[in-house]
Amino acid sequence: GRSACHRVHVLPILQVERGDDPAEDVRRNTQRFTAVFEEMVRRYPEQWLWMHKRWKTRPPGESRIY
Repeated sequence: GRSACHRVHVLPILQVERGDDPAEDVRRNTQRFTAVFEEMVRRYPEQWLWMHKRWKTRPPGESRIY
């Protein structure tokens, strides 16, 4: 039979950007890192698996997800 194969994409290292406002630094860097993940999920959605129960609460009247 055919053996499994994998392709690995190595992306450039994202350096943490630091400014005068630590809270803004966290927001900006989180946004930058999230954008990289978002790009990969949009490009290869069939490969995305999220194990964390991110949406634990639902709006009133909507059924539970988990």
